[in-house]
Amino acid sequence: MNRKASSILVMIIEILAVLVVGVMITKYAVTIAHSETVTKINLANNLQMMMNTLVATPGDAVVAYPYNASKFNLILSQSSVTVTQPNDLNVEKIIRGFNLPAGYEALGVLEQKDKACLEKKSTRIILRECNTGE
Repeated sequence: MNRKASSILVMIIEILAVLVVGVMITKYAVTIAHSETVTKINLANNLQMMMNTLVATPGDAVVAYPYNASKFNLILSQSSVTVTQPNDLNVEKIIRGFNLPAGYEALGVLEQKDKACLEKKSTRIILRECNTGE
């Protein structure tokens, strides 16, 4: 085999190898992006940010989570928000902490409801199902 033919053959093999690796990485990224763990992490982070926003907001307010949360159980406690699925093991819980100012209270449990709302009344923040139109 001459030198030119072998260099073309090596180039074709390199291109195929790069394409195969690219497809494998893309499939892996899509699998990770569609996993429930990533969704739970995003939901917990969003609820944590919503809590911080409500604490900083003067007066009473209601904030609705804009996405469907029906696959998850949400637990709001005095210092954290927990997101689980109905059959999750303890290690599969996603917990995000926050700090409330003195005198504030946070509570609520929401089990597999489509829409989640955080409602601030004075110094009390409640996790509840959204009413129609919220």
